[in-house]
Amino acid sequence: MIRLEFIETLCPHCRAFTAILNEVETRYMNRVDIVAVVNPPDLPANVSAFIRHPVYYPILLDADRVA
Repeated sequence: MIRLEFIETLCPHCRAFTAILNEVETRYMNRVDIVAVVNPPDLPANVSAFIRHPVYYPILLDADRVA
């Protein structure tokens, strides 16, 4: 199963949900893949600050606004 999550780095709900996704990633390692996508106007600096907290899955910055 793949879980695709769209987040905003300054959103308190997204930060709290990151902890839940970390648990899921740790618990179900090979059975679930999680990818988070950050959309503009969020900035690369915000993404860098966001991932200083433990994140066990990839976070992609959609700089070209593909999503």
